Amino acid sequence: MAKYSGINMNMARIQNIETILNLIRESGSISKKEIASKLNLTRAAVTIICNDLIDMRYLEPVGEKKSNKAGRNEILLDLNYDFKHIFGIKLEREEISITLSNLKPDLIVLENYSMKKFENEIILIEFLIERLIAILKENNMTVKDIVGLGLSVVGKVDFDHSRSLDTYGVFADKEINWKELIENRIDINVVVDNNVNCLSLAEIYIRNKRNNFLFLKYGPKLGGSIIFDRESFSQKSNDMAEIGHFLIKHGGQYIYIEDLISYERIVNAIIENTSGFQVFHKKYKDTPKGKILKNFLAVCTDKTTNEFKYLKYIVEMLALVIYNSSNLVNFDKIILYGEIFEKGLIIDIINDFLRQHDKYDIVVEKSILPVDFSLGPNYLILNEMIFKKY
Repeated sequence: MAKYSGINMNMARIQNIETILNLIRESGSISKKEIASKLNLTRAAVTIICNDLIDMRYLEPVGEKKSNKAGRNEILLDLNYDFKHIFGIKLEREEISITLSNLKPDLIVLENYSMKKFENEIILIEFLIERLIAILKENNMTVKDIVGLGLSVVGKVDFDHSRSLDTYGVFADKEINWKELIENRIDINVVVDNNVNCLSLAEIYIRNKRNNFLFLKYGPKLGGSIIFDRESFSQKSNDMAEIGHFLIKHGGQYIYIEDLISYERIVNAIIENTSGFQVFHKKYKDTPKGKILKNFLAVCTDKTTNEFKYLKYIVEMLALVIYNSSNLVNFDKIILYGEIFEKGLIIDIINDFLRQHDKYDIVVEKSILPVDFSLGPNYLILNEMIFKKY
């Protein structure tokens, strides 16, 4: 309730506020009369809530709608996207990004830094606080102008307490209470979630639809998020959408699909000349490790290459996981995120596999997010502190 401080309310009123804000975000500028009609609320209740939100600057009048009847025109209201701002921090294994956005969210500041310079979370947080304070100063802002800071991290997350349970190769695997560590240094509310959940939230907000879908991120490993009516069920349990831990049979034994298709596994197998990778080892043995994957993927859509044949095999394993998932939950869509899915041929392989196994009803499509998308944690704050329904 603290996020709407200044308004005396109970939980029912909070729900009405969030319902109204979501309606305006989805519909665009709208009158109080239309809000009352669409949400089946009394005109008086809508007027009181909207007036309060105007006073708090969440909403602003943006014009008038001509009335069909004699009398005053209806005032149109829209969200005031610039009255507050959001900090986002995206923590990945190789790189960390800091973003500042408005509430749309439109990107205002983007800074990227290599993770190699940070030995542990304490050094990292010292640096982050320094940069956050500097960004506020450079943009003539104070902490009062920030509605919240979203932090997306790799690995498992205790969402209720905004801490990571492991950091999946970033730091030594241990619990890190990011919320406490950051809030002790700067007076901004912090919310932490897994990076794939943050991306899936951005997907639904940008699509502006209420589809139920399975969101899959491939690269460098495999992660998933389950979305139903704008709610991330993956936040309820780290194991709920652990797609990477689906078992498949490979080489006569059962292994996690993530252990088969991860970028790290492919590169290491090429370097180590693992059985089945001899042809790739010979081809890439003089290629710097950091460029092997890029070169591998660059030719994988040429059907005459060994790269394509191998990629087709592991993508069909991914299609098998999608097939099995669709038999458990009736998703409207399967949405695929990652550099590999920018190549249309990869999605064609998945769809061909599904059709060959009598799955014609599954809609599989590429994410609308760019592969270098940095605003996931900003959407996390937007969802948790502005628009989320309780």
